[in-house]
Amino acid sequence: MIDKNINNISLDTTFFEEQNFLSGAKLQEIGKLSKEGVIKAYITDIVFREVLSRFEKGLKTTDEKIKKPKSMLEGNARLLKNFSQYKSYFDLPSVDVTVLYKEFANQFETWIKKSKFIIIKTDHITIASVMQNYFSNKPPFKEGEKKHEFPDAFTLQALSEYFSKLNERSYVLSRDKDLLTFKSDALIPISDSTEIIDAIIRAQKEKETRSTIQFIEKVFDKERDKLGDEIALELEESISDELTYNDFYNDANNLTFDYVEFVDISNVTIHPFSIIYLNNTDAKLEADVTFQLNAKFYMIDDSHAWFDKESNMWYGRDSVEKIINESITTSVTFNIDHNPKAGKDYASVEFDEINNGKEFNIWSYVR
Repeated sequence: MIDKNINNISLDTTFFEEQNFLSGAKLQEIGKLSKEGVIKAYITDIVFREVLSRFEKGLKTTDEKIKKPKSMLEGNARLLKNFSQYKSYFDLPSVDVTVLYKEFANQFETWIKKSKFIIIKTDHITIASVMQNYFSNKPPFKEGEKKHEFPDAFTLQALSEYFSKLNERSYVLSRDKDLLTFKSDALIPISDSTEIIDAIIRAQKEKETRSTIQFIEKVFDKERDKLGDEIALELEESISDELTYNDFYNDANNLTFDYVEFVDISNVTIHPFSIIYLNNTDAKLEADVTFQLNAKFYMIDDSHAWFDKESNMWYGRDSVEKIINESITTSVTFNIDHNPKAGKDYASVEFDEINNGKEFNIWSYVR
């Protein structure tokens, strides 16, 4: 249960990662609320350094991952070089990790300052107090499984001491399962910021925006069926693509993908939404969406096949039918223009992103 009287929010490194660092809508809303003085936002100096370190590591990983698609494009689509409109496909800029890291470091430091984050120092925390929890296997320690447990421990100790001295409490936003089990009278670890942001926005805007929120709910309910149809079409396309272009299952099962017979999305249910961003003209909403996925596709099993050089053909290839029949729940974000210049009669809502822009790992549902 969210306590509207607590307006302190502390962020763990994993929350920045989950938000794709500075690009996340929830993180940006927390920064906005902090800048406006609606909440007080905190990080420790350890979290500040960890965010930069993990961003740099992510850049290096990204650089390695995109080299293969760029190389494949050069080879498989070289025919398109004959057309000027496709020239940009082959002029993709290289990733300069050093330059991009420095650019992000400057952006991050500037954003923290402009958002009026309070950075809590940890240099006074003694190793003795942390080691006591370590040897007792108390959160965030768990049999020494993760190397970042010690930084987490220093961060939690510093936050706990800081808010205890103020005789206040703070939510701690984190995606770390061990950190979420940490017990403290001053700290409330929580994994999902949606409910907190929604409660803060509703409380902050309750008087002046009560009618706006009611109007948003009315528009959303009116558009619910249309949004469900649009989400279903997008899901059918994206899941078909994931089945077609993901090689993981192929490699792991000695099969090669052949074709999709059908992907059918039905029974799309949009559950009650939360407001994660709101201003005078537009808002961003988030809701869980449940849908029924039925799909049939075929793989080729070459384990008993042979190639005839004279006919230049394969023989003995087996077609393997694969079925998916699952009820899946995912998160969907929506954008709503609730106060357009043309008038409220033209207010509109559209879905923005499904499953946080990630693939569904659809192969895990294959029977």
